[in-house]
Amino acid sequence: MIQYVQLTYARRGVKQLSRGARENARVRRDITEALFSLLKKKEFSAITVTDLITEAKVARASYYRNFEVKEAIVEGYMNSVYMEIRGESEIHIEDFFSYNAIVERVEHALTCLLQKKSYILALYKNGFGSMILNVLNSYAEDAEGDMPNNSIERYKLYFVTGATFNILIKWLESGAVESPLEMAKACASFLRGDIVTKDML
Repeated sequence: MIQYVQLTYARRGVKQLSRGARENARVRRDITEALFSLLKKKEFSAITVTDLITEAKVARASYYRNFEVKEAIVEGYMNSVYMEIRGESEIHIEDFFSYNAIVERVEHALTCLLQKKSYILALYKNGFGSMILNVLNSYAEDAEGDMPNNSIERYKLYFVTGATFNILIKWLESGAVESPLEMAKACASFLRGDIVTKDML
């Protein structure tokens, strides 16, 4: 079952969703679940709208009321994943590149994504790796805050997220034997300099 972020409308002063909006949310959820069910049997490119509405048991009109193209289903799902990882709190960190900060943030992201292991791997195997990476990039950008666009320092952020993305995929493909904390500490150690050896003087 797909887990969606539940917004607390009352606390935010927003009116409860109308019946129509709730129905559209249900349709989007059912179609998204149908997509991942179908991905167990065939590749994304081979899945048709007819396949989706049949699996989800929704009307074709309901499908097109919510999605213009199949890729929009994946975009919507990955947006919900990002919102779940980010949460509702302010996550800006003064020293994003400290060892402890990297361990904390990488562990949090890996813990959330591990719960969606089969879906993340299905998307990766069907060519949506860039969307997964974009979630990690956005999460890190939020944590780091404003970055100087005219400085090469900004690439450090994407160096970290790129490494985290590759570790995530290989970790999940290998069965995620290690804990998210173990992987986060390993990632932070690698970034601290445990890979590059010193040149001989």
